[in-house]
Amino acid sequence: MYSNLVSGELVSVEGVEVFNGFPYLMTYIVRSFYHLTFLPATWCRHFLFKLAKLQAAQNKLDTFLVLNEMTFIYFPGRNSNNDRFLKKPPAWGKLVSDRLQPVYPIPEDLDLKARNDKWQKIEEDLIDDDFIFGDPTKGGRQATPKDLEQLKGFNEDGVPTGLYKCPACEFYKGTCLDPSPCFQGLKVKVRCRCENDNKCARCGQPLSQFRLNANYYDEKTRSIWYVPGFTALNHVCPDLSKKRIIQRIIKKREVKDED
Repeated sequence: MYSNLVSGELVSVEGVEVFNGFPYLMTYIVRSFYHLTFLPATWCRHFLFKLAKLQAAQNKLDTFLVLNEMTFIYFPGRNSNNDRFLKKPPAWGKLVSDRLQPVYPIPEDLDLKARNDKWQKIEEDLIDDDFIFGDPTKGGRQATPKDLEQLKGFNEDGVPTGLYKCPACEFYKGTCLDPSPCFQGLKVKVRCRCENDNKCARCGQPLSQFRLNANYYDEKTRSIWYVPGFTALNHVCPDLSKKRIIQRIIKKREVKDED
């Protein structure tokens, strides 16, 4: 259908724009925002399938393996074994790349470099000054009259009714009404540190201090805070962080020597 198109273009599939620099992964960050991971075209489908499944299992983020204009495989972030084929890829409003690390090292061949370079040019054109927001409802819903009655008020420590302290990490968890006047009547789920299962596929470290696209309760501010998925894009593997620091030091020395 699109065999005559040059690799590195945006094409329309069922009304959704698709970058045809196949194969690659699309990882869900927040609504309409995805991360691209380009994969070698020389890798067999079986291995690509395995990689996508492991990536979803580690990141705990919905992942899509895009093989060509007609083949899209969806791996649920918290049930990666329940994969299924889709008729079209997810609709997106923003795409970024080179931020989330892959579960396996990806050797860069000429084809992969060419696709990456073409995407970088497209990504630059797509960059705008619009803000990206997480879920304004904090993943919650308006409380029913029964919820309002059961969850009203606070306990003796001033913590919203419905929350209790995890004995392992000592952070609060449970379901409660958001105490903020900006979210009156909003029933939300609160996660403790133990429930933070979003891991970097490369190093296995948490992608954020708290679970992505979820809430945590801050005792100091007595507030419920939402952690948007794009927080994961700030993660740097410990060894890569050290490597970058060394590279910066070397670069500064080189500049100093030139002076």
